[in-house]
Amino acid sequence: MEYSGISTLWCDQDFILCLLQDDSSGYRFEFLKVNNEQGPTVVIAAWVQEELRNPENVTVFASNDQDERIVIDIIWNSDHSIYCDTINSNEGFQSSTVILQIEFVISMVYVIWSLGLVLVGEDILGNLHIFNTTSLKCLGYITLQQNSKDSLTFDKHTTTLWCLVRRYNDLTKSRTTHLNCYQLPEFQLFSSFSMPRGFNSYHFVKLKENRGERTQITSPTFTTTILCLNEMAPNYQLLHFVGPKKPYYRQVFQDLNCLLQHIVQLPRNR
Repeated sequence: MEYSGISTLWCDQDFILCLLQDDSSGYRFEFLKVNNEQGPTVVIAAWVQEELRNPENVTVFASNDQDERIVIDIIWNSDHSIYCDTINSNEGFQSSTVILQIEFVISMVYVIWSLGLVLVGEDILGNLHIFNTTSLKCLGYITLQQNSKDSLTFDKHTTTLWCLVRRYNDLTKSRTTHLNCYQLPEFQLFSSFSMPRGFNSYHFVKLKENRGERTQITSPTFTTTILCLNEMAPNYQLLHFVGPKKPYYRQVFQDLNCLLQHIVQLPRNR
């Protein structure tokens, strides 16, 4: 059997969870035990999911049960359903359960497993639907600036969801981008900021405290700052940082190709 691609979904010092693309039967999961004495790797569980779509949406959550066994939940989607496959380090594959069925074709899945929420993207309209997997209810939907995980991020420390949303004004016949903050798990709008116009794209960027600060923050949030990017000419880009607080710290980026992965330093607001 031949595979055209192999990706590691999760690993620790003893176990590896892989996703393999089988040219004939779809996608295959493998849960492996690593022999630390340089012996052969043992396959604990292997199973095929022919209905798996969008492998980039596969999300893995690992935890330990009361017997100290590793329990892994794997969230994946077909065209109209979202599944949860469960395995553990002793027994291997345990179950595959449908946790959500949807009428539209699924393009994106963003899972907030700790709150029992699954955010599902609808490709045609660009809407993001928020589902509670416990009550099986849709809490509402928003229209993202772009149908991508790059348009949203979850801050677990404040249990808030930050989204770049698109709004259309019937009066002016124009579209604007807003940064919305929603309180979870209720999905209530907490705040909304209008993004500057005239930029090609908007991206979330990470922040960290300046090294000179005496007061330490153990869990700094970074979701309130957006990088607005506009390519004015070849090798010349206009950058604009947007956030609800000031002042900002100016920093020179030597490599623009790695700009979005760079950690931006801001002074702490007093």
